[in-house]
Amino acid sequence: MGLYRKFTVGWLALLIGAGLWGADSLPEGIGIEEKLGQGIPVGPEFYLENGQVVALEAFLKRTPVVIIAPVYYTCPNLCNFVLNGLMRAIAREKSLRPGRDYIVVSFSINPLESYTLAQAKKDNYLSKLHEERRDLTREEMEKAWFFLTADREENIQSLTNALGFYYRREGIEYLHQAGIIFVSSEGVISRYLYGIDFPPNDFKMAILETAQGKLGGLSERLAMYCFSYDPVKKKYSLVAWRVMRLAAGGGALIFLVILGFLWYKESQKKKKRNKGMEQLT
Repeated sequence: MGLYRKFTVGWLALLIGAGLWGADSLPEGIGIEEKLGQGIPVGPEFYLENGQVVALEAFLKRTPVVIIAPVYYTCPNLCNFVLNGLMRAIAREKSLRPGRDYIVVSFSINPLESYTLAQAKKDNYLSKLHEERRDLTREEMEKAWFFLTADREENIQSLTNALGFYYRREGIEYLHQAGIIFVSSEGVISRYLYGIDFPPNDFKMAILETAQGKLGGLSERLAMYCFSYDPVKKKYSLVAWRVMRLAAGGGALIFLVILGFLWYKESQKKKKRNKGMEQLT
């Protein structure tokens, strides 16, 4: 592939993946088709970073949420941006713990990439993540973020087709959109986040939504009530009427508490007056 062609393909991949190329005019065979509510296959086998063969089923049930990142490890630009954005999201969201509340599964769409390459990629990203999340041990991170490969095209496409993630090979590179997919412990697709940067609120809300009440306390449940995913903007937005209802309900509750307190104080005063009258008589 000539230098000019390499440059052109590289920039085309970056424009498509980062969302700078209009979704309605993407090249044929490239894009993400959301398949919310549908399941992913559990049978296809992939290699772990140590060369062990595992089926996708092995990653379900470990935690309430599995975050899937389709990439390829020799990608010269876009995939690194996706993985960097994912790492930043993990580092910023400290209220949820990777390995306990969710796991991340990155997998290569290139069947020629080896598990030794995946191990090198994993070592690089876990080292960077540890600099940001000193609360996580290396052992925890090892069990929280996986970098998979597969040498059989049909295994890769079985997963990408189920995810609605469509790509095309151009020489030694792959053209594809950038995004991550949130899957429940039952293997059901719950949410897609697009691009190369994942805002903290969107990242957290997608995890909580996918977990279906299995994670978080009262504050997280209130956040889930107040925010809703906007399919047009492709992000979570504050729902004004829900906030107003919550505020009205909270105001009514406060009013009832105050009213109850005043009633209690007044009843105590009456008791004291009645007791004083009894002593006089």
